[in-house]
Amino acid sequence: MIPDRSDVRRPGRWLPVLLISLACCAGTASAYTHMSVVGDWQNWNPYPANMSNVGANAWQGDLYLYPTGWTRFKFVADQTWSSTQWGETDQSDFLLPISATAEIVAGSGNDILVSNLTSYGIYRFTFNDSTRAYTIQYLSEPPSTNYLRNAGFEKQGTAAEKAWYWQWGVPDPHGDTWGHADRRNWRAHSGFWEGTIEAKWSASDPDYGGWWQEVPTAAGRIWEASGWFWADTNTICGPWTAAVAELKIEFYDAGFAQLLSVATGLLDVAETWVFKSVRGTAPDGAAWARIVIYASGMGNKGSLQFDDLALRPILLRQQDFSAWEGFTNSGCHHYQDWTLCTGRVTRTNALSDYSASIAPPDGFTNYIQSPAYPEGIGQIYFWYRHGLEPPAVEPTNPVAFRVLKSADGTNWTVIATVTNVKNLVYQPCSIWQQDSTSHIVRIEHVSGTDPLLIDDISIRDPSDIRRVMDFDDWPDDGTNYGNHFWAGWEVNTGRISTINADSGKSLELPPRPTGSFNYVLSPYFDDGYGEIRFRYARGTNSESPARLALDASADGTNWDTIALVTNITSTSYAQFQQYFYVPSGSWIRICNLVETGASSTVRIEEHFDGGTTPPPGWEFNGITDTYESDAYSGENSPALKFDNTGDYVLTAEFTSPTNLTFWLRGA
Repeated sequence: MIPDRSDVRRPGRWLPVLLISLACCAGTASAYTHMSVVGDWQNWNPYPANMSNVGANAWQGDLYLYPTGWTRFKFVADQTWSSTQWGETDQSDFLLPISATAEIVAGSGNDILVSNLTSYGIYRFTFNDSTRAYTIQYLSEPPSTNYLRNAGFEKQGTAAEKAWYWQWGVPDPHGDTWGHADRRNWRAHSGFWEGTIEAKWSASDPDYGGWWQEVPTAAGRIWEASGWFWADTNTICGPWTAAVAELKIEFYDAGFAQLLSVATGLLDVAETWVFKSVRGTAPDGAAWARIVIYASGMGNKGSLQFDDLALRPILLRQQDFSAWEGFTNSGCHHYQDWTLCTGRVTRTNALSDYSASIAPPDGFTNYIQSPAYPEGIGQIYFWYRHGLEPPAVEPTNPVAFRVLKSADGTNWTVIATVTNVKNLVYQPCSIWQQDSTSHIVRIEHVSGTDPLLIDDISIRDPSDIRRVMDFDDWPDDGTNYGNHFWAGWEVNTGRISTINADSGKSLELPPRPTGSFNYVLSPYFDDGYGEIRFRYARGTNSESPARLALDASADGTNWDTIALVTNITSTSYAQFQQYFYVPSGSWIRICNLVETGASSTVRIEEHFDGGTTPPPGWEFNGITDTYESDAYSGENSPALKFDNTGDYVLTAEFTSPTNLTFWLRGA
């Protein structure tokens, strides 16, 4: 086990300084030996020092901090409040970045204030103890997904067998060892050094040992601890044995009371480097996540060795809010590295389990925000609907939202806007992006007096394979009929135009003689395909019906028709949506075929857009009215009203029909 932190000698506890710049420069000078940034985020403890002397009277500290909004601090010399301290008596600027001059102060009060500490990451503090000039700026998200310092044990601590950041107070109190644990250069997995827990080689050696290092966390954040492990098993040095050996993640609250521990065993490690990992979710009240490697009950031979450790947050690219049951009251909530502000989760009208309900704007912007994905973002996909709740049955005021992206969390770019949202049935929103640098995604409620419901968000990794094509960014040279290529897609023969477009630009595929066709061809999807959606309408240049075929091919030569949409006579857009499960590589194409006789008519979807006028080949009996609202319709309005005994709908004739689905509601 790990000794409780209260057993470790130190004058007090502090919280989140994790990255400290301690470079020593020739010619540095100061009247003080140490300098600390001391704030409310670390319980106002000046020990140990967290700034480095980087020049004449100049100090610098790079600190890992997590969002607190408003925060306050002072500069304190020589690790004690009895020495000199600097604060502010006339501060006028509270927004980062800050560049100002402090004053020597005494006692409580006169703190330096920051009002917009809103991003987790690295903040740089500088201070000159002669001129009293100081600066504060946000540098970046943590430099890598691994939040451990000196994860490969290459940097020495106070002795060769000690490791920097894995030794209490060297340079901070966020890492240590206990028992028979040493830094060695026997057979590193990479570099020259590794950590070890060694056997009881002599009577005075303990038969246990361990290493730990911690980082700040928030409730709901998912962490993965991992590393490479080796154990002596030969007859010369080993075999190494132990009663217990584990890789663990431990979670602590702000007072360092342990809340949760998750572990994976290491007793099966042998004389080859093997990768081990374990994951855990920070519980409510968690402030620290700690990686631990420990063993106990060891024999008198060999050692357990480890290298290239990591403690990294797992950033969810899918969010369905199913674990957010504690956030049913309106407010700003941060969970699993996502932010909902101001809003709540609700089971009422949820798409699956819980949905996020974003409150209407009231002088400020309310939103859902993703983590910052270091690898970038690709396709963004989610479901949305109007947030009207019972007993109301039909929205009278539409809402609107927009989707934004940001590389730094401060400067945002709008990538999509959806207005006039009145649907009470969830609709999909799909946006294609290709950003290979770190990005954040935000969905904002921008207008309306009712909530907006959002659920099942998915943000893919960036990919050169574009799975969404809306034709809006297609080059202008595609406006003439012909063969065109863009972003891995191919049009043969057709044109991209704003004429009669559903939105922005649309693709127009002209008819060809019997036995031939024109098409749009996708890139090759090496992981196959699932749900396929597109919107279609017949062109205005003809009264004859149109027909589309959806084809798939594994080799680009042999094609199988997987769906048909025939007898297309309406110039109003309808939607094709069908789910497939094909995990193997494939191309997809949509073909404009020549319509054949009525005997081969197959209608995939019929939305009754003509109201009480039957579609071609259909027959209505007693249908004299429709429901026009989304509340009384299925996927799309209108809905046919069966208000008298004997009302019926007779379909057109189908060849080899398979199954029938429809929406039904009692009014």
